[in-house]
Amino acid sequence: MTGLPFSEREQDFLRITAASVFGVATTVDEHGRPRSRMLHPIFPVRGGRPLGRAPTGRTPLKTRPLAANPRMSCSFWTPSHDTVFVDCRTA
Repeated sequence: MTGLPFSEREQDFLRITAASVFGVATTVDEHGRPRSRMLHPIFPVRGGRPLGRAPTGRTPLKTRPLAANPRMSCSFWTPSHDTVFVDCRTA
């Protein structure tokens, strides 16, 4: 579905991320090494775009890589193998 406006994939996106319960988030540390972790996302839609939130505690292991590079890649999948991949900027 690359290239389609979010409005055309919003229902599938929200269905898959809600059914996934957990997702995998990958960041890159200050040495350029990737690190993945599990997260439980919440995706309210604001202004026609998903605004991802992942309730978690702040630790240096999480905040240092994001301070150096605020990009994150996330993936979600359901038991029926529907998938969503999100490349995003963190704040």
